[in-house]
Amino acid sequence: MQMSVIKEGMMMMLWFVFVSPAVSAQMSIGSVKVDTTLSGFHFTQRDGDVSIYTQNGLSDLKSAKTPSAFSLMWIQNTTYESVKDMIEELIETSALVEGNTQDQIVKKDTVVNSMRTYSVALRETRKGSLYHNLIFYGFILKGNEALLFISSDLDRGKYFEKFKKTFYSIRW
Repeated sequence: MQMSVIKEGMMMMLWFVFVSPAVSAQMSIGSVKVDTTLSGFHFTQRDGDVSIYTQNGLSDLKSAKTPSAFSLMWIQNTTYESVKDMIEELIETSALVEGNTQDQIVKKDTVVNSMRTYSVALRETRKGSLYHNLIFYGFILKGNEALLFISSDLDRGKYFEKFKKTFYSIRW
């Protein structure tokens, strides 16, 4: 069975999160507060150090169509530049997929709740297909630990702003 273009895009994004070269540790659920009411998405599963959130839970990950989703990954023993470089590598790697085009790129370096943050928002399309992905990457740095947030809106912008609000509302 051939994977849909949308599923291929989301799986590629999640694959890079799962196999990232970062040194990471078990996420401390008690210390991180994620307001999922902003997106309406729910915790779906944890795979190693990555927590995945989808609209309908585990059934979304088992469906033929890749859902819009966001994920969180805890990274220890890191620096601002290291996590920023990781995000840039994810963007560059995705751009290497034949036919992918990225535009509307907005990068933001700021401080939220006294913690340094960095984010990149972009649109990714693929020539000759219906693939249209609004991606938001961000991280929050606290000391030498970071919380990496990656979202993928495959529903033409229905969740994009909600995902960004969810990221900026994270308390740690």
